[in-house]
Amino acid sequence: MSHIFGKVIQTAYVVHDIEAVLRHWIENLGIGPWFYRDPVPLDSFTYRGEPSDLKMSIALSYSGDMQFELIQSRNDAPSAYKDFLQTSGGGQHHLGFLADDLDACVERGRSLGYQMEQEGFITNAGPFVYMSKGEVPGTMIEFVPMPEVRRKTWAEIQSWSVDWG
Repeated sequence: MSHIFGKVIQTAYVVHDIEAVLRHWIENLGIGPWFYRDPVPLDSFTYRGEPSDLKMSIALSYSGDMQFELIQSRNDAPSAYKDFLQTSGGGQHHLGFLADDLDACVERGRSLGYQMEQEGFITNAGPFVYMSKGEVPGTMIEFVPMPEVRRKTWAEIQSWSVDWG
């Protein structure tokens, strides 16, 4: 548990080819099964305060209590994912923190020098917010509120991993 932002609930990777990475994680790491969403239905998305028409795919799985997320941009719209692929080629992108009070988490981040990178709302899942200090690749943070629909979906995905394989 982070003494600054609370419970880390997710480690996320931005990738060029989500299907190939899924196969690799299943065959070589034994992590699965995966919940795959393509496309992710975004009700809204802004990148650095400006609307962006991001199209993306995600895959979610668990090992114990840790959720792993794979993300692939499907277009050239501005996003932190696009920037990360261009600067690093892909890899571990952010840590997701449980956000019981999203506004308080954002304010805490700002008070520590973090800046808003992107935010949005996923249909049938809820909001998300990304912040960073822009210093070290892979240390971006995401605040993840847990409305009931997300809580139920993620619990179901986690249940699939028990005794899987």
